[in-house]
Formats: sequence, C-alpha cells, structure tokens
Amino acid sequence: MRRHHRAQQRVAHERNEAALSNERNLLRSLIDNLPEHIFIKDMLGRYILDNMSHARFLGRESSDVIAGRTVFDFFPPDLAERYAADDRAVLQSGEALVGREEPIVGKDGRTRWISTTKAPFRDIQGAPAGLVCISRDVTARRLAEQELRELERFLSSIVENIPDVIFVKSGVDLRYVKINRAGEELIGAAPGSVLGKSDHDLFPKIQADFFASVDRAVLESGKLTEVPAEEIQTSRGTRILHTTKLAIADDAGRPRFLLGISRDITDQQRAQKELAEKHALLEEALRSEREALDALKQAQAVLVQNEKMAALGQLVAGVAHEINNPLAFVTNNIAVLQRDLAEIRAVLDLYRRTDQTLERSDAPLLKEIRELSERVDLDYALGNVPELLHRSRDGLKRIQEIVKNLREFSRESLGELPDNIDLNPGIESTLTIARTAARHHNVELVAELSPLPGIRCNPSKINQVILNLVMNAIDACERGGKVTVRTTAVPQGVEIAVSDTGTGIPPEIRHRIFDPFFTTKPVGRGTGLGLSISHSLITETGGTIEVDSEPGRGSCFTVRLPAAGSQTGGQANDGKKE
Repeated sequence: MRRHHRAQQRVAHERNEAALSNERNLLRSLIDNLPEHIFIKDMLGRYILDNMSHARFLGRESSDVIAGRTVFDFFPPDLAERYAADDRAVLQSGEALVGREEPIVGKDGRTRWISTTKAPFRDIQGAPAGLVCISRDVTARRLAEQELRELERFLSSIVENIPDVIFVKSGVDLRYVKINRAGEELIGAAPGSVLGKSDHDLFPKIQADFFASVDRAVLESGKLTEVPAEEIQTSRGTRILHTTKLAIADDAGRPRFLLGISRDITDQQRAQKELAEKHALLEEALRSEREALDALKQAQAVLVQNEKMAALGQLVAGVAHEINNPLAFVTNNIAVLQRDLAEIRAVLDLYRRTDQTLERSDAPLLKEIRELSERVDLDYALGNVPELLHRSRDGLKRIQEIVKNLREFSRESLGELPDNIDLNPGIESTLTIARTAARHHNVELVAELSPLPGIRCNPSKINQVILNLVMNAIDACERGGKVTVRTTAVPQGVEIAVSDTGTGIPPEIRHRIFDPFFTTKPVGRGTGLGLSISHSLITETGGTIEVDSEPGRGSCFTVRLPAAGSQTGGQANDGKKE
C-alpha cells in the first residue's frame, strides 16, 4: 500500500515536472522571440538569464555563453562601471529605474541609444535576489526626434526671421499661442508678452472687434480669407497690413487654431500713392506738352495759311488789276463796235436803195455785189452780229464781276481793323467762287443774306472761314444735295450759319473736328487744317464757332461775331448751345 502511494506520488511529480518544463520552455520561447533585450542579474551583477535579442546585441549567438559573466566582459570599462553603478543603486534603493535612455557605442563604432528599465526581484524569503532588466533599441526614435527638433528649430528660425508677421491664435478663445519677432516688434511688445492675450488686450476696441469678427468668420467657413488692407495701431503709429488668415482643424475637422500672416504694406501704399501722383503729374506734363505742340502746329499752320492767303490775295489783286486794263479796252471797243456797226448797217441800207439805178447803169457790178452778199450771208450776219456783240458785253460784265469778287475776297486790312465792315458783300463774293465746285458736285448753293450791322474784323479772314465751311458742306453732300448760307443780325452782333443736307458728323468724333490735322476725308483730299484754322480765325476776331450735327440729317456750323466794340475771347462748341 505504501509502495503504491509512493508510485502515485512519483507519477504526479513527474507529471508536474513535465508541465513545469513545458511552461519553462514556452516562457523561454516567448522571451527569446521578443524584440526587447531581456536579461536577469544576480546580486553580484552576473548574468543568469538572457534572451536571444540581448545575446545578439552583445555579439553572441547563444545566451548560454553569457551566463555567469558581467557587463565588464562586454562593454568598455567606463560604460560597464556606469551600468554596474546603476545596478547597485537599484538594489540598494529597492526602486525600479524606468526608461533610462543612454548611448552605447557598439563594436562597429556606431552609437546607438538604448532605453533600459531595471527592477529588483526577491527570493522566497523576500530578500533581494537580483535584477530583472528590459532594454530596447530606441536609436531610430531618437534620430527621428532629433530630426524633428532640428526641423522645428529650422522652421522656428524662418518664422522668427521672416519680415512678415506670423501669428497663431486659439480656435476657442482667439488668444495668441504663437507670434514671431516681427509681430512683437510691430506692436511694440516684449518677447513672449503677447502669448495668452487677445486682440482686446492689445488694440483699441473698434480694431479688436473688427479683428475678432474676421477671425470668427474664418473659423466658421474654414476658407482661406484675405484682408487686402486693414489699419492697426502700433508703436510706430498707424500701419496698413495685408493679412491672410486660415483655420487649422484637428483630426475631427473642428477648428483648433487660426493661422495669420500679415505684411506691412504702409510703405508700399505710400510709394504707390507717390507713384500715382508722379504719374498724374507726368501725364499732365505730357498733356500740356501735347497741347503746346498742337498749339504750335496750329499756329504754324495758321501762319502758313495766312502767308498763303496773303500771297494769294496779292496775286489775285495783281491779276485782277492786270485783267482790268485789257478788260476795259475790250469793253470800250465792244461798245464802239456796236455803235459803228449800227451806222454801217444804216449805210448799207442806203446802198441797197440804189440797186435799181445800179442795175441800169452797171448790171455786172450789181450781180457781183449780190453774189458776194449771198456768199457771206450778209442778211444773217447783219442780223446776228448785234446779238453776238450783246452777248460778248454780257460775258465781259461777268468777267468784271468775277474780278470784283476776287478782289473783294482777297481784300486785306492793313494796320487797324476797320470798325464797320459789312460781311454780306464778301460772303456773296465767296459764294460766287464756290459755285463752280457746287455745280461740279451737283449741289444747290443757296444764299439767304439779311442786312447786317458793321463788324470790326479782317474781311479776308472771314471770307476764308466761310469758304472753308461752304467747301466742307459741299463735300459732305450727295449729288442733288443743298447747302444754305444764312446771315442774321442778332442782339450782340451777327450770326452766319452754313447748313447742309449731307451725311452728318458721328458723335464719337464731333469733339475732334476742330483739332489740327484731324480729317475724315480720304488721303490726298484734306489736310485737317480747314476747321482748325477757321476756329483760330474766328477766335482771333472775338467770336465763336459751333456745330450742330446729326448723322444722316446733315450739319449746321454757326459763326457768331460780336458787333464793333464788343469783341471778347472766342471758343469752339461741338454742338452744345450756349
């Protein structure tokens, strides 16, 4: 019975030993396959257990060769002494050393960082028996953290040294959690003194309310927002900032921070304003220069035209004078010829009364006379010559009238201007000259001239203006059109209107028709000086010239000249009645 009991105990013991061995092997397998370095030391610092990860770390292929050895067998003396000191401190204090990180130089010369936790363990009686240690290689993490710190320093250096203001506010209460040196300098704050404050702690209420309202709108919308120009009170006075704001959300999409970047554009705006002012001054200078150049060109054109007209006037006056002399002789001779022809005809009638007597006395002579009379058609000649002479005298009168009109048109006033010039005769002479062009264009030229008061002016210049206006009106008309020249006495002087049934002047160019060298005529048909010179001549006389025109219905140019003694400065008008 006792033998049987011992046998059962032996079987149970063997079974327990087998289970314990299995658990030990399972635990060993688990420890060997962990990436952490796991090892146990006794009170003397000797390794009594190591996993494979720790063995490989020590440069061994098996943990068996490590048992019984100390750190002095695997590490340099100074490092081994530091490890041994840590072991003694933990055993003496009874407190664990958790997560201590320290560098280790491996056999390959590379430095690696190890995080170590050491804790004392006790035997069955509760007495200290040694250390349980776990360490892991944290080199990769340490390198990543170092790179992150370097990146943070790099970014911080950029943020702190960038000239723009960069700030970050809390998405909850809009208090500053970050602001760079440029922002602190702008508002005149000491380093770090802005953190934790809001805009209401730093700026006047109106500005702070505005900043806060924009910030809340950005946080609510989550969109990038630009404030092109906002004023801010600083230690350097009022400055103008261009600000960009953006909400930064957390993983849940809730706005956590507000990022702002502001650029001081005060000097830029001041420079732009000064540039705009200088540009305006330059534009004004250029405009004045253009006006001066245009005025010079116009003055030159007027001078050249006046010289041409003066030379033409002298030429016309000379030609008229030269024509007048032979014209007088021819006219007088025609009158004498008409008188003598009548007497010759009377003599011939008397001779014809002797035909019967001559036939009895000398019939051959009478026959010869009759044959000659029939050959020259004497009766027709005697009946037609008076009409020819009458028409010749009419032609000579027309020549005299043309010469008179030319002299009237080209008449130049010398010295003081006369005070009592009747413009109608000069206008009539001008229209006589223009009628040839009107007939050529099949345009009717009508004169409606009313009695006018005397005007103090140079009549040849007024005639030149009327001729320019009439010729332009004729050119503007289609065939069968009509040009009317009307003179009227008005309370302050005279009014001369030249109207046509032509194409009219488009509104977009009406303001330019008096500009020098502006013309709508084809190249070679106009210089663009006629209206410009006309305006100058009327202005010199103290009058005004204006135009009323409608496309498709013709134009009317109206010249107003003051009566003698009331001349004032003149002006041009593009259709607006005074």
